[in-house]
Amino acid sequence: MKRNKKTYLLLGLVLVIWGMIGFKLLGSLRPTPIPMATGNAVERFRPTDPAKKDTFSIVADYRDPFLGTLPKRKDSSASKKTKAKIVAVPEKQIRYSGLVTESTTGNKIFFVSIDGQDFVMSLHQVEREVRLLAGNGTSIKVKYGSQTKTIPLTP
Repeated sequence: MKRNKKTYLLLGLVLVIWGMIGFKLLGSLRPTPIPMATGNAVERFRPTDPAKKDTFSIVADYRDPFLGTLPKRKDSSASKKTKAKIVAVPEKQIRYSGLVTESTTGNKIFFVSIDGQDFVMSLHQVEREVRLLAGNGTSIKVKYGSQTKTIPLTP
C-alpha cells in the first residue's frame, strides 16, 4: 500500500510538471495582442518634409559617332567676365586660456577654446580651420580663412 501511495504521489508530481511545460509552450505559441494606438497619437502625427532629390546633368562633350564632329564650346571669355565672389569667413569665438611649457624640450602647449570646444594646441597646429601661428604667456596669434588675429589671455 505504501508503494501505491508513492506511485500516485510521483504520478501527480509528473502531471503537474508536464502541465506547466505545456502551459509555457502554448503561451509562447500564442503571443499577447499588441494594443492599438489611441486617437491622440494619430492627431499629433505630422509628416516630415520629403528629402530633396539628388539631381545630375550629363555633359556631352564627346565626338559625335555619326558625324565625326566635336560639339561647339561655349565662349570662355564670358566666364572670365564674371567677377569672383568674395566669400565672407564667419566670425569664430576663440579664447586663449593659458599655456604649459615642457621643461626638457621647451615645447609650448596652448589651451585654446574655439566655438566653445576646448583644444590643446602646439605651434602651427590646425584645429577647426584655425592655425596657431605664435604665442606667449599673454597672447596668441591665430589665422583662419584670410584673417589673422591676436587673442589675449582670458583669466
